Amino acid sequence: MVTLRECGLEVIGVSESHEIVEGHAFNFVVIERDTVFLPDGTPGFRRFLEGLGIEVAACAPISEYANAAGGLGCATGILAREPIGTDVRGGLQSATAGPR
Repeated sequence: MVTLRECGLEVIGVSESHEIVEGHAFNFVVIERDTVFLPDGTPGFRRFLEGLGIEVAACAPISEYANAAGGLGCATGILAREPIGTDVRGGLQSATAGPR
């Protein structure tokens, strides 16, 4: 089994704050490398990500989705990604995302 670190990815620990647990901050969508779409109401998590150099493209209210046990991932569906090269495991890397 290949680990995330072996793939060149940095693993960063995140505390279980109110924003993470109740605000569904981890239910975000990666738009492209280092760019995400976050649930609204997670300013602390947004600052945390921006401090890591991750751009927050937008935030969206998800309260109605959360009431139905959904979130941004459910609301956005699947994104198609354009391949840009080969990663360390010999697979394709993605640089951009767009609707399928």
